[in-house]
Amino acid sequence: MRLEPSPKSDLNSRLLVQQSNSKAQHNKSEVCLAETKSHSSPASMMNMFLKVGQSPKSSMISTSDNDSDEQNDLNPGSWRQAIFKNVVTPNKQTKDTENVKKKLDADDLRALWKKAINQQVLLIRMEKENAKLKERQEEATVKRIKLEYDDIGSSAREYLGVWETIVNKENRKFDAKMLRQAIRQGVPRSKRGDVWIFFAELYCNTTAPSPIDLEKFPNFNVPYEQLLKQLTKYQHAILIDLGRTFPNHTYFMSPFGPGQLALYNLLKAYSLLDPEVGYCQGLCFVAGVLLLHMSEEQAYMMLKHLMFRRSLRKQYLPDMAALQVQLYQLSRLLHDYHPDLYAHFDNCDIPPTLYAAPWFLTMFASQFPLGFVARIFDILFFENIDVLFRVILSLLTYHKDNLLACDGMEQIMNFIKNDFPVVNKEIIDKILKQVFTTDLSKQLMEYGVEYHVLQEELSSPSPELKKIKHLEEMNKTLMQQNKILHEQLEISITNNGRLEMNRSSNLSAINRLESEVKSLELTVATLGNFVSKLAYANSNIEIPPDVLGLISQINMCRSRRNDNKQININNMFSKPQLEIPYKIKPMLEKSLSDSKNILKKSIIEEINQEEVNKKNCLKSSKSNYELFSNVNNLNNNGLHPLDCEDVNVCYSGTTKLRSIKPVRSNSDGHFILPNIVAIDVDDSLCKRDKNENIELNTSAINGN
Repeated sequence: MRLEPSPKSDLNSRLLVQQSNSKAQHNKSEVCLAETKSHSSPASMMNMFLKVGQSPKSSMISTSDNDSDEQNDLNPGSWRQAIFKNVVTPNKQTKDTENVKKKLDADDLRALWKKAINQQVLLIRMEKENAKLKERQEEATVKRIKLEYDDIGSSAREYLGVWETIVNKENRKFDAKMLRQAIRQGVPRSKRGDVWIFFAELYCNTTAPSPIDLEKFPNFNVPYEQLLKQLTKYQHAILIDLGRTFPNHTYFMSPFGPGQLALYNLLKAYSLLDPEVGYCQGLCFVAGVLLLHMSEEQAYMMLKHLMFRRSLRKQYLPDMAALQVQLYQLSRLLHDYHPDLYAHFDNCDIPPTLYAAPWFLTMFASQFPLGFVARIFDILFFENIDVLFRVILSLLTYHKDNLLACDGMEQIMNFIKNDFPVVNKEIIDKILKQVFTTDLSKQLMEYGVEYHVLQEELSSPSPELKKIKHLEEMNKTLMQQNKILHEQLEISITNNGRLEMNRSSNLSAINRLESEVKSLELTVATLGNFVSKLAYANSNIEIPPDVLGLISQINMCRSRRNDNKQININNMFSKPQLEIPYKIKPMLEKSLSDSKNILKKSIIEEINQEEVNKKNCLKSSKSNYELFSNVNNLNNNGLHPLDCEDVNVCYSGTTKLRSIKPVRSNSDGHFILPNIVAIDVDDSLCKRDKNENIELNTSAINGN
């Protein structure tokens, strides 16, 4: 392999070639130089300087005789050319002519090829390193933005070695007591994410995992990247809470920026992992705290660890049964440790739901500063979820005097909302000192069992409650029946009203028909009287059989009516209507017989009077011309069957009455007619007789 010439030797050779060329050009005439070279090219500019004279170096290098020395003395600009040639790039035309004259062999081409390959590889490697450096710078910038919060009570320098040992994955050796003291002092912000991951791994190695039902959680082992490609039904709820999560922090401040996008991805992935919980308000703050100290995938794994291995998901279930147990446990702790504060809250109607529920659901992240929340997360990952009870009890203990001094619910809630989040190093040191020195595990277990016992007692009803429940069910059934009957009653009332309207219309029709019947009867009776009178007056008139039958029917109906009245009177007094006691029976029989005789006598008198009136109106004589001579008293003596005086009588169809023959009457004053029966007249008269009999019976019973 040939060695490439150095840049310095190459530059010297180029200068020597340029000097020789300039000497040859000096011997040519000035006119030829002007014709062959263009003034606009770089070579022409060089030739302009060559016209002035030779440089000192060119005179020294050349091997000419003493004429050159004399020429240098005569040309004062030669030394300027020498200076100019030292700083000006060699003539490009000269270089090109040299390269054209020099031919490269195979070794030179191979060397140039290898050199180009090495340079390209070096260029690609430098681009990769630049991309990695840029990515590291961006990660460092994002990490710096994430950790922009006040670290309250930063860790002491003497424990920095402990955190360096824990972060170092190769040699992780630690002392439990030393680690506890270091946790009490606080974890550095830059190492907090790695420390939390270490505590989670330590917990998983020392605690047996609970079995996971893969049918209930089909996406439990699905990678994080695969979950992000799926859709969730909780998208709208998650998007609403993105702007509410740490709105004052730089990382989450930008709408749909990198912080909100990472938070959305994390909550979406967990909602697909745990369809029973899905998404619950408060979970976004827990995920946000994790994202501030680690990457998206690491935050997803830590959230999964908290929810399943640390049993945090129970308080986010739809029924929130675990949250109710926690609130009961907190109330019992407050009752046992601070009874005066418990009584004060009870008098002001302040249950733990008003102030402690958001603390449990958000791990204090919704109301307290991030420095305080991060310290609680340090202890939570190091121990368990019971640390929340100790922190709440320590806060209430620290502010106990101020809470007792508050009057009323509104003042207490304002103090809890505004003064509790004000935490500095002194306050957090006092609170964490009480947290590390208090053990509530035994009490919390007892209170949890007590809650479930009370729940079972209240859920299992007593005999009285069973009876009350049975009566309530019966009452409910009766109410339903009453409702059904009420609906039926409304339907019946509606039907009754409709039937009443039909009855009214039918009665109107009946009255109208009865009026027409009376009118017709009156017309028939009047016509009969007219026919009889006409027959008596004109004996030569032949009466048709139909007219004779009609007159006969009128007489038969009158006789039947009188007979029915007599029968009804006998039946009324012959059948006793009531059972009479023995003592008053003779007196009652006597009074009944007297009333019977009086009533019978009055009815007989009425009948006789009726007969007398008829005889007065229709009296027989040998000539038969005196019949119905008193026609003017027709409407007053009740001759017509229904005694209707208000009906207008129309004497239509009387133009053929001249052919009617005279009629003879018997001794009773009735017309002697053939046995031709008019059905319509008979039916109407029978109906009227029946109605009169019913009225007579009713009046007799009322009199008895």
